Amino acid sequence: MKGIAKGLIAVGLGLVLVATPANAQLKFAVGAGLSLPNGDLADFFKSGFHGMGAAEFALTGAPISIRADGMFSTFSSKVSGADAFNPMAMSADVKLGFAPGPISPYILGGPSWVHSSNSGMSSSKFGYNVGGGVNFGMSALKLFAEARYFSISDNGVKTNWIPITLGIHF
Repeated sequence: MKGIAKGLIAVGLGLVLVATPANAQLKFAVGAGLSLPNGDLADFFKSGFHGMGAAEFALTGAPISIRADGMFSTFSSKVSGADAFNPMAMSADVKLGFAPGPISPYILGGPSWVHSSNSGMSSSKFGYNVGGGVNFGMSALKLFAEARYFSISDNGVKTNWIPITLGIHF
């Protein structure tokens, strides 16, 4: 799992190095932050952390963009000696920006594919994520802060968490 996340980030950084001015609509982002378990997940796991990498394609002249991202999270168990819960999510989101300028809020959401592992068991399920954030800055490098709600369902058991991310667009 960690190898896949590192690979996604490396590919994203590699693409930045070979990007041409004609591809100015394609932007990348990296971030990290706190992951808060929600619902049943909070009964068994403590707050954790995550890292993410994203590629975003802005539609010319529109406040809408398409974003693909990968996120690896880890949550420690509340039970002594039990394994951590490590979901890896891949999402394809529609992002709608408001008020372009030095501080620009946005909302986003879409489907997610989540591969998770715990206690030697693993599963892959589809779910969704929704959230919002704010971009800061006017230069080519912009900071962002966002929060999203992830939800997957596995045989009637819902797994939900809220990653709060701080990062940089480039």
